[in-house]
Amino acid sequence: MKNLLKTHKRSFEVGIVEHCNLNCKGCAHFSPLSEKHFMDIATYSNDVQRLRDILDDLVKRIHIMGGEPLLHPKIDEFLKVTRIYFPKAKIKLVTNGALYKKMNESFWQSCRENKIIITPTRYPCDIDYNVFRKVARKNGVKFRYYYNFFRRTKKLDKYPLDAQGKQDVNTSFKRCKERCTTLRDGKLFTCPTAAYISIFNEYFDENFCVATDDYIDIYADINKTEILHRLAQPIPFCKYCKVREIERGLPWAISERKKSEWV
Repeated sequence: MKNLLKTHKRSFEVGIVEHCNLNCKGCAHFSPLSEKHFMDIATYSNDVQRLRDILDDLVKRIHIMGGEPLLHPKIDEFLKVTRIYFPKAKIKLVTNGALYKKMNESFWQSCRENKIIITPTRYPCDIDYNVFRKVARKNGVKFRYYYNFFRRTKKLDKYPLDAQGKQDVNTSFKRCKERCTTLRDGKLFTCPTAAYISIFNEYFDENFCVATDDYIDIYADINKTEILHRLAQPIPFCKYCKVREIERGLPWAISERKKSEWV
């Protein structure tokens, strides 16, 4: 148990909105392909309460993201609920920042009262991140660039998928850089690709299979030791990930919604 506690990131991310206003090429969450989808606050509340009951204070970091989370009309409620169930966790709101000027006082109040850290990624768009930072600080809200890339604009990484599913799962898991525990629909996934591949499948009429062993049903009879153990193991979906062909640092671009962006 101690080894798992030391090696595991003890964090999870959740996309409260699955579509986006920027639509980046090759998005790991497949947001350019998604219909408008806003997470239900009651469903989210149940899920995070259940996670708290299982994991106690084990969770140290939570990323609330998307898609683009600032699109959600009830975002202030999500911030409040997250803090209620995880009072000690570091909670980051991961955003592209394009909509910050449209956010009302209740949003800023919720960020302030619930000790949310606004964490934008710098995109090469018409967004003044220096002004965004000043607005956040004026409202008493912490502001930190995602991965501290305050001098770098967004680049793209391409994580190509093997539609034939012929990759070695152990190699894929060992070399994977996208292992971000993802909460979606009452399930914990090892990575966002497995969590959101249904969006890709629906858009392109594909059939990347998500097996029951690819996720953890948080409403099943399971404890935190079992969860940590499973998150530290390869999943069947790893057979689709071509880790040897990953391309990093590509120029940022708008998605053309072509299958070749992902496969």
